[in-house]
This record gives sequence, C-alpha cells and structure tokens, in this order.
Amino acid sequence: MESVTSAVTQWKIARAQGKVFTPVVHTGRARFDATYDLGKALGQGAFGEVHAAVHIGSGTRVAVKVVTVPPDARGSERDAYALAARRELDALCRLSHPHIVSVIEAFVPDDGDDPKAGSPTWLTVLELCEGCDLQTALDSHGALPVDVVRSIAAQLASAVEHMHAHGGTRPPPSASGGASET
Repeated sequence: MESVTSAVTQWKIARAQGKVFTPVVHTGRARFDATYDLGKALGQGAFGEVHAAVHIGSGTRVAVKVVTVPPDARGSERDAYALAARRELDALCRLSHPHIVSVIEAFVPDDGDDPKAGSPTWLTVLELCEGCDLQTALDSHGALPVDVVRSIAAQLASAVEHMHAHGGTRPPPSASGGASET
C-alpha cells in the first residue's frame, strides 16, 4: 500500500519536473484524518466547502475540498448527489495543467461505512494557491497593465482548452491558475 506521504512527495517532484501527476484516490475517511490537519474554511460553493489543511508528515500546506451529502438527502436524491461528487472528482483527476489547481489525492466514502455514522463525505486534497484572487488584485491595484491582462487571458484560455480536451465541464478550480501574476 502506498503511503499518503508519498502522494504529496510524488506530486511535488512531478510539479518541479514539469511532469504529469496522477492523483491517488483512497477509500475511507480514517486515513485522511490520520494524515491531514484540517484547518479553517477558505470558501464555500454550492457543492462543497474548501479548507486550508496541513499534511502532518511533511508540513505541506494544501487545500481540501469537502463535499458531504446533505444529511436529509434520501434515496435517489442521495444517489444523485453522490454520483455528481464522483463525476466531479473524476473530471478533476484527469486534469494536469500549470494553470489549473492540481489534485494531489482524494478520499472517497467507503461503501461499507455505517449509514448512522453520518453523511458520506468526499475529501479532495488540492494544491493550495497562496495570494489573492483576481478581483482582490483589481480592487487593490486598479486596472492592470495590458500585457498582464493578456497574460492572464492566455492562461485562462489555455486552461479552459485543456479542460475541454480532457472532458472537464466546469471552469478551472482557480480562475487565476496556480502560477499567475496576480
């Protein structure tokens, strides 16, 4: 069995060498809890919440998207929510691009988990992009120089093109990408 530490280490090495990294997908929550220290919420969307976290073994700071089936979901609604979570994870794991946030590894619910233990939860460990988003940069600095706008637009176009070529159907997890000038 591959250790969780090696997933983080392999991702760092692949990134440094400009190579494609294939994320590791694990089953069950216990391994996540023993490996990551989940921190404060960074943001929330319609489908989940993103938290800061730290890989305990290496001290690597990451982001973790937490998607939990609503506790009141039953039957086909619960199944549809779980299917959507799995499809999103599968799509994200197919993407490897310098301007799309990288998935490092993921933890999916164990089908054998006790339903009384709580709602199924998907945990996706992502590259943490430090800094500000594009709107904050614009609010702080005003209009950006044309060459910077062109660079950001090219990064976005490249990311969206890659996403569509690999079956992605949603915007990249980070609109400014992991290595933009903002």
